[in-house]
Amino acid sequence: MSEPTGAARRRGPFKVGDQVQLTDPKGRHYTFTLEAGKNFHTHKGSFPHDELIGAPEGSVVRTTGNVAYLALRPLLPDYVLSMPRGAAVVYPKDAGQILAFADIFPGARVVEAGVGSGSLSSFLLRAIGDQGMLHSYERREDFADIARQNVERYFGGPHPAWQLTVGDLQDNLSDTEVDRVILDMLAPWECLETVSKALVPGGILCCYVATTTQLARTVESIREIGGFNEPTAWESMIRNWHIEGLAVRPDHRMIGHTGFLLTARRLADGVEPPMRRRRPAKGAYGEDYSGPNADARRCVDRTPAPYRRRDQKSRRYPRTPVFHLTVTYGTMLGIHRHSPHRRHFLVQHPAVPDLAHTAARPVHWLATAAELAAVVAGSAFLQPGPATAAQTGPQTHTRAAAGAPAPAPAPDPAAVEFPLDCGPVKPAVKKQATGDLDGDGRSETVAVVHCRAGSGTPPDGIYVITRADTGKPRVVATLVDPKDRRNVSDFAVRDGAITATLLGYSSLDVPRCCPDQEDAAKWQWQDGTFVRATPAGARSV
Repeated sequence: MSEPTGAARRRGPFKVGDQVQLTDPKGRHYTFTLEAGKNFHTHKGSFPHDELIGAPEGSVVRTTGNVAYLALRPLLPDYVLSMPRGAAVVYPKDAGQILAFADIFPGARVVEAGVGSGSLSSFLLRAIGDQGMLHSYERREDFADIARQNVERYFGGPHPAWQLTVGDLQDNLSDTEVDRVILDMLAPWECLETVSKALVPGGILCCYVATTTQLARTVESIREIGGFNEPTAWESMIRNWHIEGLAVRPDHRMIGHTGFLLTARRLADGVEPPMRRRRPAKGAYGEDYSGPNADARRCVDRTPAPYRRRDQKSRRYPRTPVFHLTVTYGTMLGIHRHSPHRRHFLVQHPAVPDLAHTAARPVHWLATAAELAAVVAGSAFLQPGPATAAQTGPQTHTRAAAGAPAPAPAPDPAAVEFPLDCGPVKPAVKKQATGDLDGDGRSETVAVVHCRAGSGTPPDGIYVITRADTGKPRVVATLVDPKDRRNVSDFAVRDGAITATLLGYSSLDVPRCCPDQEDAAKWQWQDGTFVRATPAGARSV
């Protein structure tokens, strides 16, 4: 009986090509691949890879600086946190919840939408084994390439149960009789009808979303299309504990919110889900709500009956006015004010005795108005004299001639289409600065742009924007392309020059959180183009 894919790489002495995780005395991790004849370098010295090749797992090696490192194979949770990233990864705490509550079993047929960097794909492949099937869909080809490299690096080659398709799930899903569907995407509600047809009765739909807006819309969409039981939603948090003698306490740091998980099970065709017995809170649904179980969920009058009484002599409730305050989820969820998901609240003044200043008579209002009129009239006689610009020294600025047109404002990056493929999300302007770069008297805008990401460190691009003759801003130069996998810091525009510090990575094994190269760059306008004034040369940091 042959071993499952990747099992041979998880046991036995270290071999060439194995992933090794070193732990230093401070608990910091360093991951690298064993290669014969090479050395591992740190700021505490180095040691040859050959010392570990053939050694048992759990060995200790010492560098030339006499610092001891513990050598182990990285666990899958360690690997996904240190592997190269294109998109944000699904954290191990969420991947473990998905494996458990989506009931991923050996041999399962699973469809995954939103591969990202391949973190969840690695967990799913190890759970379903070689006899299962995982068909992953990813819209962006660059993310798919990074995910493929990460998965193959972990398993030591292509996994026989994995198929990766670049494209939209709605347009390309051809699988049938699927046991589980995992949606890690921006708008999972758009794919519900498609995956509903692919799932077998009893199959599980699991969605991973980042915000409460996505969570609410996904749940309501599942209820609306039918065919699923009542969805269950939750989030998980991990808090480590510090244990040192009598000091037993929670750690100062923890892994808090990363995303929400939601599961629902596919019903048999033609079966209506039973109505929930749980009564919703008053005001959870508006009067014009027309979704599932509308009669049970809709509330005609949200005001408690005692507050609607006109009998002012009621002994049970104080004689204080009651006001209706209608607010929406707008500040929290961004739902439109005309949405049926409105909340109504009651605001009642406290029953306290009326104070003197709360029962003003007409004479009080007249006195206040007279005092206000006196203040306004007196201010007319106390206006300051005409201002003069008493300045010393040479003047570097002159006033524009009367009637001269005001200089045109710098181009707005929000109105520009950047040459950046971000898939379904829009580019985000990280930084921007303006200045006259070509000496024509008009200001240009320089913008640092990257694709929006819920977490992680997406690569940046630097673009120069000018205003065309038609008045519409456009990109005229790309100084840094996001494909170069650089991040920009210390960005500024001064004296007609663009300066920035470019942070990079020496290899794909370097995590996106921790760039190990730094490059100072400066561009200036010369002979009709932007020329880099400082030579390109990265130095280690």
